[in-house]
Amino acid sequence: LNPDWDTSNGGELRLFGFPDTTEDVAPTGDRLVLFWSDLLVHEVLPNQGVEPDQRRFALTLWLVTTDPSEIGSPSHPLFSSRERHFL
Repeated sequence: LNPDWDTSNGGELRLFGFPDTTEDVAPTGDRLVLFWSDLLVHEVLPNQGVEPDQRRFALTLWLVTTDPSEIGSPSHPLFSSRERHFL
């Protein structure tokens, strides 16, 4: 979404790991970041860009359920994807 991103603009996704590590991911074009937001502490750093071509764009998708244990169930359609990519 940001093909000409300049790192001086900020706006990185900061992921907090364990034991005390962080990883900053720049919002560059053609980058996709997937993670379980309820399992990984994260924040978006401030965007310092002020010009229209320096704006940070992101697309966020939330999967919502009334029963969170459903996704952990082997019968749930997303279970194999979660096991393969996130655990």
